[in-house]
This record gives sequence, structure tokens and C-alpha cells, in this order.
Amino acid sequence: DGFRRSAFTSSSPAAKAVVDELLRSRVIGPLVARLGNTDQDVAMEAAIALKNFVSTGNYLCSEHSKSIIEFEGVPLLMKLLNSGDKKTHPHVLALICYLAQHDSNSNVLIKAGALTALQTIDPEVITEYRELETLVPHTISKLQSYLTVEQQQTESSTGIKQFFTKQSKAVVATIGGRLKLLYKGLTVYIPRL
Repeated sequence: DGFRRSAFTSSSPAAKAVVDELLRSRVIGPLVARLGNTDQDVAMEAAIALKNFVSTGNYLCSEHSKSIIEFEGVPLLMKLLNSGDKKTHPHVLALICYLAQHDSNSNVLIKAGALTALQTIDPEVITEYRELETLVPHTISKLQSYLTVEQQQTESSTGIKQFFTKQSKAVVATIGGRLKLLYKGLTVYIPRL
């Protein structure tokens, strides 16, 4: 009886796993699918609900943000941003900003064009919605710094590859030169025998 109670306290790993899986499969997945609904009001309500799951006040925000990414939510969000319905934009932007708070999502967001979308947003939208006043600049900064780190790692990786390529060529040239000398020496020595 004590085991049953302890297994289902809100802080137990078992309870967290059960709740997380139920939310993931029965709530998050269907909400992400609603982002693609042709009725803009339905899509907007889905964005608002998902925003609540990934806001920093939610204990499982990291897990929920991963689920949204896994359910292919980012392309749907970008499509909503590119649509003409301006009333959905603040909610979609806030959701994108909350998703960007987790470094593991940065690459997906950048590839989808979220950084560019945030940089080119109408300033009126940001000033009209107080939540976005700090979220958008912080997210732009975070994604830019992630992009800079990625570029540095790519450049570093390229530099390392070039170094090893040059070293390999030098080693091959040295070995080739020594083999030629050895061959010359053998051709001179063999006729004497």
C-alpha cells in the first residue's frame, strides 16, 4: 500500500513518466497537428495551449518542447507565421521563443527560418504584446550565439581536416621519396650481384 502511494506522488519518477507519456501522446501530439488546421482560430488556440506547455513556468517545459519538435511542430509554426492572419502571430512568436530556450531545439529552429522571422517581425507586434518585449530580443540573441558557435565548430572542423590532409600528403611524399631512393639503391646493387 505504501509503495502504491509513493509510486504515484507527483514527484515520483513513475508518476512523471506516466503523466509525460499521456500528455505527449494524448495532448501535445494532437495540439501540434491542430497548428496545421485551415481554420486560423483553431490553429491560434493550439499555439496558445502549446505555449502554456513550454513556458518557463511549466515544470516539464523541456520535455514538452522536445515533443513539439518531434511532432514536426516547427514547420507548422513557420507556416502560420507566413500566413496573412496577424492575430496568430504573437502567439506563434511566443511559442517559438519558448522553444528556443532549450539549446537542443536551436538547430531545428534556425534551419526552419525562425531566426530570420524573429529579426524581421513588425516592431508593432512586439510593442503591442508585452510578453514579446523581452522574449524576442533574448531569443534572437540566443539563436545568433548558437549559430556563431556552430559556425566556429564548422570552421574548426574544416581547419582540422585541412591540417590532416596536408600532413597526410607530406607523409605520403616522404615515403614516396624514400621508396624511390630504396629502389634506386636496389637497382644499382642488384646488377653487381
